[in-house]
Amino acid sequence: LLWFPAKLKAQEQQLARITSDLIFQAENSAFIPLVGGTKVTALSADSGVSTALPIGFTFNTGREDHTTFYASSNGHITFKAGIMGAFSAAPTGNTLVLAPLTADLSGVGGTFSYQTSGVAPNRVLTAEWKGWRWAYNSNTNVISFQVKMYEGTNTVEYIYDQGVNLPNSNSPAAIGIYLGKEVLYGETAAQLWLTSSGINPATSEVFVNTITSRPASGQLYRFINKSTIIGYFGQTVINTPGGTNSNDGIRLNISGAGNM
Repeated sequence: LLWFPAKLKAQEQQLARITSDLIFQAENSAFIPLVGGTKVTALSADSGVSTALPIGFTFNTGREDHTTFYASSNGHITFKAGIMGAFSAAPTGNTLVLAPLTADLSGVGGTFSYQTSGVAPNRVLTAEWKGWRWAYNSNTNVISFQVKMYEGTNTVEYIYDQGVNLPNSNSPAAIGIYLGKEVLYGETAAQLWLTSSGINPATSEVFVNTITSRPASGQLYRFINKSTIIGYFGQTVINTPGGTNSNDGIRLNISGAGNM
């Protein structure tokens, strides 16, 4: 059976299908400002976005591994490319978004910095928007917030600190996480959005951007991603033209499940 007079040929990559279960937790914590982090001056503007910045370790979003991220002055992080504008509607496709406070914000007068701390395999990346404006025409130092990404567990945390000035209620925000979807399989995206900025807010799997109140100082929102491989898609074909007569040999179709 293993003698093939025809040329062997393999086709179609076998790809994993993944399902993600996002768990949300809220608790009181402490906002500890970054000391000695790397500053990104491009975000100290009304509308700014960074180039690819190093995470310092491999972070898995449940679909893919990433070693770099992009930050926006409008209060969110993306992974595949920098997206400057705030999300006023739900992300689409396989976009990957961490949104501690995505709105029409401004970094004028504020400082964005990031830092990786700890040792492998328990490192943490902290990205910080310090002294941010809530709307381009608001006062400075309305709010500060951080995103923490944890190595190994791939947990994400958002932590907040209120500034001395009030937000602009004409610039509603969204707080949540969007892990995209596997377009090849038509699967739905894994996402959770907060319905308020309270101490224990409800969540929605539909995009919500009606938040106008600041989270309390020390408020922590945590997103735990439980991803599971549920099967494989695709097949490997050996000796594609075979199997039609006694001279061209056998053709093997090997499925993602390992069946022949």
